[in-house]
Amino acid sequence: MARAEKIFDQEYTATSFDSAGSPVTISSLEGDLYDYEISLFCTTSSATDTKWQAILNADTATNYDYSFQDITSTSASTGTHSTGQTEFEFRVAENANYPEWLMIRVFGDSSASRHVRCRQNGAYASAWSVGANWHGTWNNSVDELTSIKLQTDVAKTMDYCWNIV
Repeated sequence: MARAEKIFDQEYTATSFDSAGSPVTISSLEGDLYDYEISLFCTTSSATDTKWQAILNADTATNYDYSFQDITSTSASTGTHSTGQTEFEFRVAENANYPEWLMIRVFGDSSASRHVRCRQNGAYASAWSVGANWHGTWNNSVDELTSIKLQTDVAKTMDYCWNIV
């Protein structure tokens, strides 16, 4: 029987998660076959657009490959398939005053590749926020997933953010 355990639970206020700000690093992970689920909720009054990124094992080499699928009530279309990325981009936080909620799952055996899958939903009335799935792989050269870092690509102050792993 599978067992789930909460290993990280943190709330933040008035925080920017870009590399110069306060990225979230979840470390001391061990066990190659463990799956991880991350729930991220945030609100912001900032109008700056940003992309949430996941970096596995501090790996910023071109080992990430992902695609985006937009899900709306009228259509489902596949977006750009991106190879050779230096991180896994899993959501664009677009405009101010709209809450973002994301679920990220990291799973799979590293002897082949780890898979990263994200489901997000937001209140902003754009095609992306009605619902979207991101799926990617991380072709790593190490045996274990030991850390997950969450950051944004540019400075964007989140009024409130809550992460659970």
